[in-house]
Amino acid sequence: NQIETIKKFYFSNLKNLQTLILKSNLIRKMETKSFEYNSFLKDLILESNHIEKLDDYSLYGLINNSKVNLYKNPLTNGSK
Repeated sequence: NQIETIKKFYFSNLKNLQTLILKSNLIRKMETKSFEYNSFLKDLILESNHIEKLDDYSLYGLINNSKVNLYKNPLTNGSK
């Protein structure tokens, strides 16, 4: 796939989504509250992308989440 940005409403109509695999894309950015409507999502696989930072609300809505895989992303410390 060639996904570069996860937009806020990409998955909003998939309210019962439990697993989302977005491995090996070109993702650099996740919009704030991208998963706001995916409270049943348990496994979010974002391995091998280009994500450098997450904001405070990037994973907002993942209240039942058991695993977020960010392996092989160039994450940096976002402290100010």
